[in-house]
Amino acid sequence: SSGINAEYGERQSARRPSPKPTPRPPALPLFVPPSAKSNSKVIANALSWTCLSGVPDRPNLQLALKAVSDSQAQQFVVLFRDAIAKKFRAIYTFDNQTTKLTRIFGKGPKVIQTSMLSNLYKYDSGSRSFSKIPTLTFSLAVDGITIKNELWRKAGVFPC
Repeated sequence: SSGINAEYGERQSARRPSPKPTPRPPALPLFVPPSAKSNSKVIANALSWTCLSGVPDRPNLQLALKAVSDSQAQQFVVLFRDAIAKKFRAIYTFDNQTTKLTRIFGKGPKVIQTSMLSNLYKYDSGSRSFSKIPTLTFSLAVDGITIKNELWRKAGVFPC
């Protein structure tokens, strides 16, 4: 009887494939360079549906969309006057090398440095609104900003 069980066991083990070692997940890199993915379509939607959506704003919308499409930049940011009304003021491009924002359309400081920021926003195309990001660290996820109130001048003259 032990010969039959041994023979049966040998046949069973011959049918079963040997267990393969489970592959280890690939190690994730600690630093991933930012991709060259542009947010120009997100900004175009934000301008069309939220920032400059009315009929009186149609000429400014066309000029703003042209400024975005003509620019070689990958990252665009909308400047708002304040955090409450979020009234559109300008469009800026972000330079990864200098970490400065440079105005390409609208009214506002020519250059914005990260120290001038007061609020950061992400555009949600589903709800067609800008939602506040609870951080002051500028990243490629930012679609809108406000600057510190003291940087706005009544006469439209900017300190920078």
